[in-house]
Amino acid sequence: MKKSLIKSSVMALVGVGLMCSASYASSFNFAGPDYTISQSGGQYSLTFNSNLLVGSAVGDASLDSLFNDAGAEYVTVATLEFDETDATNPFSFSPTLYTDGFTLYDDDGSVLFSADMEVKEFTVGNSTATINDALSVNLLNATAGAGYTLGTSTIVDNFLAWPGVVNFSFNSNTGSIADAINALINGGPSVTGSVSGSASTVPEPTTMLLFGAGLAGLAGVARRKKADK
Repeated sequence: MKKSLIKSSVMALVGVGLMCSASYASSFNFAGPDYTISQSGGQYSLTFNSNLLVGSAVGDASLDSLFNDAGAEYVTVATLEFDETDATNPFSFSPTLYTDGFTLYDDDGSVLFSADMEVKEFTVGNSTATINDALSVNLLNATAGAGYTLGTSTIVDNFLAWPGVVNFSFNSNTGSIADAINALINGGPSVTGSVSGSASTVPEPTTMLLFGAGLAGLAGVARRKKADK
């Protein structure tokens, strides 16, 4: 009985620890003035023309010094290549994985981390009014920049420890990306607009399983204490 109670207590402590670490899951927003979608020989390119400046960040109790100093951190994103295949699956990326495709820089230009970028989903509208087309990607295999020291930033450390996801939104006053691509097919001009997005860490499944086991341990301790009374 005593050994079982000790085991449950240990699991409870694991759960408490994971609950604390889960509270530090991080995210940050970014935005940039323009992107371009162009076409050459049936192949389309989505190019981010400017650095994407980082805005509000969550992590370190929202007091991460890297994101609250006088300088401006920023993101660069690789140019994405895609083509139009058919009506049911109109946009196909090739490649789908971009090595070091997403990079976060400190305000002095040093790399905080870079990660491989895997295209998940590209959703486009078909309205001729102002639109909000969206792109979602996974961040994988993040590595620290040469000048970054682990422990400097909880936000950066979390992106190095866990996979992430990035959601982009593209704005244009000239129609949707789908409309622009259709125009490009017929020799129309490249589409431009502004872009914004958010990046966030995603705890790995094994971590969440341990978290669940910890919660079970807490419940077990509570039940046993109640029974002892």
